[in-house]
Amino acid sequence: MADQNKSYVELSSTLFSTLVEAYGAANQRMLAYGKSVYEIASRPYTSTAVDAALRENFDRVNQIVELTVAEVQANGTHSTELSEALLQQGGAFQETFVEAGKTMARMGESNMNFVKETADAQAANISKTVGDLQAHASAVSAN
Repeated sequence: MADQNKSYVELSSTLFSTLVEAYGAANQRMLAYGKSVYEIASRPYTSTAVDAALRENFDRVNQIVELTVAEVQANGTHSTELSEALLQQGGAFQETFVEAGKTMARMGESNMNFVKETADAQAANISKTVGDLQAHASAVSAN
């Protein structure tokens, strides 16, 4: 049982580490994305002409759209990787639970066998004692 408790702790620790790392990486990506969008949006305009400003705004929007598409793709990739890691962790937990269940069943069977053997031995002792008492009662009544 101690080995299984240890593996439960190890599995939980690994799962927690995986989740913390995924959360940290997602926050870093979000901050980097926000910084990039801010840098694109806050750039000073090169010209005060309306048509140049309009073209520059379209370029900025295009850059932000490309950045957003890349970020969505990266999020999808990282989500897939996290899902695979969580599935592996779930499988490891399941295997551990199955082994714990098998161990408990074996222990229960062993305990039931011990109880059965003890009950059989006590029944044999009671039967022998009753037989001895009957023999003694028969001997006393014969005298």
